[in-house]
Amino acid sequence: ASSDGGSRQQESTASPASLDVRRANRARIAAAFAPLPLPELLQLAKNHEPEMRDIFLGKTDCERHRRFRRGGEDRTNLKFEVRFGGLTDAQQEALLDSLAAVFCKKSTKYFQYVMDVLLPELVVRLHADVMAVSRAEAEELLL
Repeated sequence: ASSDGGSRQQESTASPASLDVRRANRARIAAAFAPLPLPELLQLAKNHEPEMRDIFLGKTDCERHRRFRRGGEDRTNLKFEVRFGGLTDAQQEALLDSLAAVFCKKSTKYFQYVMDVLLPELVVRLHADVMAVSRAEAEELLL
């Protein structure tokens, strides 16, 4: 699951200075995630499980959750807004599996929600942890 298509489209319309910033951010993110062993990443993800549960239950304010619940074009567009930053395919798959084990244990009914809401939210939080930045800063870095 890669999000490069959206990033490349954004790059084609961005100014040269903002392209340089995005490239520098991608390099910084990749360098931070490269040495991170999968078990450590999964432990970081497990630490965020209570937050993911609160988002799922609507107890935590979350724009992605609201857009998913609204449905229509808002919900459809979420599929194109997933950015994985410095995560490898194996890391992405492991994170998805860990979320599915919790939220899709009995049924795949919530799998699309996991893909469109919880996985992107978890990825942002993990980037915030690893990069030692705020959640908002991590979201910006992933653009």
